[in-house]
Amino acid sequence: MIELTLLYKQQALDIFVPRKLSFNRLSCLLAEALAENGRLLPDNYLLKFVDKTVIMAESDCLGDFGVSNGDRLEILVGEVSEVI
Repeated sequence: MIELTLLYKQQALDIFVPRKLSFNRLSCLLAEALAENGRLLPDNYLLKFVDKTVIMAESDCLGDFGVSNGDRLEILVGEVSEVI
């Protein structure tokens, strides 16, 4: 498991995710979890690791790209939907 900090609308939320989770699946799970709590993600958002210059394809697993405990993942709204 990897402990990440999710940054969204000036709030931080610590989450635990499997190392073998694909970036696409993580994106889907985040959208579902936020929707269950009354927050819908728009179609034009970007997931970006803070302080990392990694570019991942949707099928890439987090653990294969040096994503580790304490990394911060920011949801940027109004950006082109891609993975950085």
